[in-house]
Amino acid sequence: MAHEVDIEQYLENLQTEVGVEKLFEKKERNTFFLPFGQRNILIFVSENNLLLTANLGLLPTEEEFIEPFCIHLLFANYLGQGSGSSGIGLSPDKQTITLTMDVRGDIDYRIFKEQMEEFVNYLDYWINEIEQKKIRDLK
Repeated sequence: MAHEVDIEQYLENLQTEVGVEKLFEKKERNTFFLPFGQRNILIFVSENNLLLTANLGLLPTEEEFIEPFCIHLLFANYLGQGSGSSGIGLSPDKQTITLTMDVRGDIDYRIFKEQMEEFVNYLDYWINEIEQKKIRDLK
């Protein structure tokens, strides 16, 4: 079972492995913030799961690009083809594209590290893909 104390220890272990002086900040009792350069990840911890979430970028504001852009993201979510165990969605204000991963069950450090690695890999991919898609659509 994922417990707050375990996750904090897992983050400290990851911090040591990555060789970063300060990898995370504890925001609230069950919330952690990981500022990886331009990638900011929030981890919410509950008794039975971890929720990883990050912003990927802004939805295009040009009306003619919104629908094709959203269709592109929907295809990525279809059966996890382009998002793995994560899901791509929109923030409540419907302006920011987000990536979210829900990790459930017994989570040891190995599973935590693998899920973090997968999440960061998809995060990097989609931050780049969204920027490239905006550039391609403008041409």
